[in-house]
Amino acid sequence: AELGARVLRPGGLCITYVRTADLPHAIASMSAHMEYSWTCGVLQPKTKQGAKQRGFLGRLRLLLVFRKPGETIRTKLVPDGIETLKGPRTHTDGPVRDLAAAYVEAFTRAGDVVLDPCAKTGTILAAARALGRHFVGFDQDETNVRKVISRLSSPDGGSDDDGDDGDDAPD
Repeated sequence: AELGARVLRPGGLCITYVRTADLPHAIASMSAHMEYSWTCGVLQPKTKQGAKQRGFLGRLRLLLVFRKPGETIRTKLVPDGIETLKGPRTHTDGPVRDLAAAYVEAFTRAGDVVLDPCAKTGTILAAARALGRHFVGFDQDETNVRKVISRLSSPDGGSDDDGDDGDDAPD
C-alpha cells in the first residue's frame, strides 16, 4: 500500500484479492496509506479443498479496492459480487478473471499502473497486461511469485492454466 501511495496517479486504485482470514491485516496495512473504496465478494463453490481458517471453510474471497486520494476514473458499472460455478481453478478463467478485467478496465486508463500487493497467481496482473496497463505485483509466498512470473512470461499471459496447486482462493 505504501508503494501504491507513491506510484499510482491521484485517484489510482490498488486492487487485490484477499482471503477473509487475512482481511483485518489487509485493511489495516492498506488504510495506512490509501483510502478504502469498495469490496467485491467472490463466492467459491463448495469444496473439500477450502482452507479451514478460524473454524470456517473459506469459500468467500474478497476483491478489495483502495485508492490514492484524487479523482477516480469510472467508465462503467461493475458487479460487487459473483458466485463461481466451477471447481477451484476458476480464478484463471471464467467469471473471476472477467471480474478482475472489468475492474481494471472500469477504473484505469491505458498506460496507468495497476498495483496488486497480494498477486498469488497474477489474475489481476494478467488483466492489466491484456488491457494495456502497466502493472506491479508482489506476494509473500515465493511459490506464488514463480507462478506469476511463469504466467506472465507465457505468450497468452497464462489465461487458461497457471499450474495452480488446487488452492481454491482466487488471487
